Amino acid sequence: MIRALNRLLSRLDTFVSSRQWNEVHYVEETARQIQQAVPFPNKPLFVITGMKKSPFVSQHALDIRLNHQQELVQLSRYGKQILAKRSGHFLQFTEPEFVLQMIRNCISCCANSI
Repeated sequence: MIRALNRLLSRLDTFVSSRQWNEVHYVEETARQIQQAVPFPNKPLFVITGMKKSPFVSQHALDIRLNHQQELVQLSRYGKQILAKRSGHFLQFTEPEFVLQMIRNCISCCANSI
């Protein structure tokens, strides 16, 4: 039922100009780009994971997302996962200062690795 509702809502997105760039419209293109990408370089890589569960997301879906984010960390030997315990998927809105601090930390790691 949730998938059917998502499909319906994504079709409605095409009628709202601000939603025409919704990420769900570009899944196939994104997958193609990933397949063609060169290996990730061994550079600092911070993956910030929102830990707060949305009532609209099943535990199974959350577990899959957490697994994918752990796989992202493994792309670089300098990968680091940071847990944002007070945020869910959109932590840039709920904890913007935390995100900014993690960006600063990553930049610092990059500067120190040169």
